[in-house]
Amino acid sequence: TNFDWRQYGAVTGVKDQGQCGSCWSFGTTGDLEGTWFLAGHNLIALSEQQLVSCDKTDGACNGGLQENAFNYIIRTGGIQSEQDYPYTSGRGQVAACQVDSKKFVANMTKWVQVSDSAAGEADIAPYLVKNGPVTIGINANPMQDYVRGIDNPTTCPAFNLNHAVLIVGYGTEAGTDYWLIKNSWGTTW
Repeated sequence: TNFDWRQYGAVTGVKDQGQCGSCWSFGTTGDLEGTWFLAGHNLIALSEQQLVSCDKTDGACNGGLQENAFNYIIRTGGIQSEQDYPYTSGRGQVAACQVDSKKFVANMTKWVQVSDSAAGEADIAPYLVKNGPVTIGINANPMQDYVRGIDNPTTCPAFNLNHAVLIVGYGTEAGTDYWLIKNSWGTTW
């Protein structure tokens, strides 16, 4: 009934995208960080900046899709660590691509879409337990006023997906089911 990948060491610390619409890159790296760890490698923070600056399919600070970012990593042959290619776009400015393939620390050959509708949400929990943290798109409007505990908005439209987060676990509290998410709005959120 409860599961949390943080307890198994598969999740890096919370990061902050700042004033850049780059949540898609944080969802992508979080997913790959966990998958890479579960494949027997050390947990390592991956470079969102590489995706923001180099993935020309997505819109850098103007938004993007995790699917495109996964495809970029596959096409490029890998991704650098956050340490080697640190995030600098927090003020909304995007630097030119400076990727160095000799410094790739993780790669991938394919990705899977677990569910594409609210009706398929039940598929996420078993996939998460077996395969690691999962990046998803959500409507983040109800999250703007979040303070603590379970956020259970009365309306949460499944359309107008405008934010990427990482599901790292799930649980039930006082009869209410919830997802544990890693957001990219910094530790104070």
